Amino acid sequence: MHDDEDGGAARYGAVLARTAGLIAMTVCAGMIANSYHPP
Repeated sequence: MHDDEDGGAARYGAVLARTAGLIAMTVCAGMIANSYHPP
């Protein structure tokens, strides 16, 4: 039971970290694009 819970938490953490990384990359890319192409 504990092994299953740990595995689920690790899997959820990995997905959360990957999602956060993609969001951070998107935000950084947007900021760079805005700096190169000011409104």
